[in-house]
Amino acid sequence: MKWISLWIVLCAFMVLRPYGIEERGLCYTGDDQSYFAHATAIVFGQFPSYDKEYFTMGDKVPDHPIGCSLMAVPFVYVFSWIDRWTGAPVVAQRTKSNVSSSWSMFGFVAATSFYFWFACFFLFLGLRYHVSYRAAVWAVILMVLLQGVPLYVYRRPIFSHTYWLFLHSLMTYFLLRFGPGAFGRGRNFFWKMTGLGGLAGLMLLTRHNNAAIALMWPVVLVGPFSLDQVKTAWSKLSMVYATMLVPVFLLYVFPFHLGHVSGLAVAEERFAGLQPMGYYIHRIFHIFFGIDWGLVYLQPFLIIGLAGFFFLKADQIKRALFLMLLMIVINVLIVAQWGTQASYYGYRYLVFVMIPLLIYPLARGIDFWQQRPANRGGILLAALAVFPALAMLLFEGNPTNLTLTPIAQDGGQSGWGNSTYVWEVFRTPWQSPVVFLTALLKGGPLYWIYIIKEFVHVNLLPFAFPKYAAFQWTTLVRTVFLYLIPVALLGIFWKYEKGGVTGTAVEDPDRR
Repeated sequence: MKWISLWIVLCAFMVLRPYGIEERGLCYTGDDQSYFAHATAIVFGQFPSYDKEYFTMGDKVPDHPIGCSLMAVPFVYVFSWIDRWTGAPVVAQRTKSNVSSSWSMFGFVAATSFYFWFACFFLFLGLRYHVSYRAAVWAVILMVLLQGVPLYVYRRPIFSHTYWLFLHSLMTYFLLRFGPGAFGRGRNFFWKMTGLGGLAGLMLLTRHNNAAIALMWPVVLVGPFSLDQVKTAWSKLSMVYATMLVPVFLLYVFPFHLGHVSGLAVAEERFAGLQPMGYYIHRIFHIFFGIDWGLVYLQPFLIIGLAGFFFLKADQIKRALFLMLLMIVINVLIVAQWGTQASYYGYRYLVFVMIPLLIYPLARGIDFWQQRPANRGGILLAALAVFPALAMLLFEGNPTNLTLTPIAQDGGQSGWGNSTYVWEVFRTPWQSPVVFLTALLKGGPLYWIYIIKEFVHVNLLPFAFPKYAAFQWTTLVRTVFLYLIPVALLGIFWKYEKGGVTGTAVEDPDRR
């Protein structure tokens, strides 16, 4: 994990823009405010009431699900004590003016970095039971770190996708570590079933559009995988699903009756009415090849992983992955019907559910080509990584062609988008090199040049950079803290540096 952690720090340095911490606490309008409101309602003892919370989508209760907020609550609680000790007004009432500068909100930001590292950690550990150390490292770097995901960690951390990635990666680890059906065998099955049900319920509370995937994971991990197991497996699955319903009822159904409108109502409005078949064919082609957010350009390793899936040997892991990939068809249809990339970077409805499932065939492919004589696969993979990495770093690099604007997107849905983003990334370096360099260095490089100017009084910039009007210690402390989270976690879990046993999944000790 040392190389993965180093790359995470590099991503934090390049993607994180500290002026975003100063201006809005890295919190966007809309969904993000709902997630933070859930967390503060719990931390400050108001839940299920939201009378003292600030949010802009929803009536009495925020519209968005509570899952990621539950996971962030321990961090928000710890950092909220700084607000309590300093007498910050956010403790008594959350308002538009006081939440962005609060330490409570920074607690949510820190939580996202924490779960992101562990998502990479579990993917790495799971892969190490099947591929070499080098293949596992590069699979995580290419699939997770260079395809836009860090934007959701260091640019828009108060969002649900990183938390979904963590839960999805943990389930993938269980699959790769123990094999399909392992949770349905051995001792302590009660704790296994209830624990698995709790995780699946948390997944359901985190991303409603991924409900089918959350429901399928218990089937994959418990079974049945043969006819003679059906009766016993389904009795155990009933325990899993019963446990899953407890948090869903307490934290979703119950607040719904207190006035929760729910994102499901919005979904019904957006997805009502089927389109002609030609429309869906066009949209799916556009999702892959469109010059706005085409997967082929911005997430090429998903495509390679998908192609590699068909070359895997026909074993239980491949069958399990096939079942999970079938569930993604629902998300593909949602994105096709919606006609939009969902108003931020890339097809987030697809990318975060595909990464943990397709990283295994990608890693197997890397492992295979590393063993070939005169291997040139590494050079090809590095070349393929350049464009998606640049696209990630240039995003929101200026207020014109490298950001989002309100547009009517393919299919008529309005939202925030950029109909030519891929082309803008391609042309900016050679048509506008100053814009390109400024956007590329807008994160850590320009911030630390500013810090050097403040402390050493040496101006290394040939132009003024107005984002930092006055030095703020809290910005520096919070920035360094985010840089150090991967380093600290690596130090704690250093003994897992080499991961598992290469070649085969380790047998579940309960089956011995």
